Amino acid sequence: MRSRSCARLFLSAVLLAAGSGLTLSAQTPASQETTPLIGTWILNLAKSTYEGMPAPKSETRTFDLHGDGMILCTYSTENARGTRTFGHWLTDLNGKEAPEYVRSSGGKPVAFVAHTMPDPYTMDTGVSRDGKVDQSGRWIVSKDGKTLTQTISGTNAQGQPTRRVRVYDKQ
Repeated sequence: MRSRSCARLFLSAVLLAAGSGLTLSAQTPASQETTPLIGTWILNLAKSTYEGMPAPKSETRTFDLHGDGMILCTYSTENARGTRTFGHWLTDLNGKEAPEYVRSSGGKPVAFVAHTMPDPYTMDTGVSRDGKVDQSGRWIVSKDGKTLTQTISGTNAQGQPTRRVRVYDKQ
């Protein structure tokens, strides 16, 4: 008998909420549910620049929504020597570090990445290795949603400054 009265009370609350225009659903921050970042992006080498490091031959990145508003990034890169790298990271956009993995690392993180998303078109990035931030930058999606630009600065293995402006086209 008690379960019927609880069910009626719940149903009454749902009907009341529906009748008043309220919705009962989980909320995802607007920057995550509407970001044009989600999709497949191909590196446009003709529009990209690399300082202090060689440019790759090619790169494809995907960004997908993952449980609880997280974003999963996967990538496939062919470096200047022709070696392919496959990697991924998962971020909750709260600025806390999360591991980045590549297939050849044997399941150990190669870096730690931290991201925030100040608006649906912008994602700020920090990359750390060995406990210190060695790269920082920003991803920006064009207002028409067709171009993704990543500007990132850091240091290479020899401690020299690097800067990349990578331009991607949406597929």
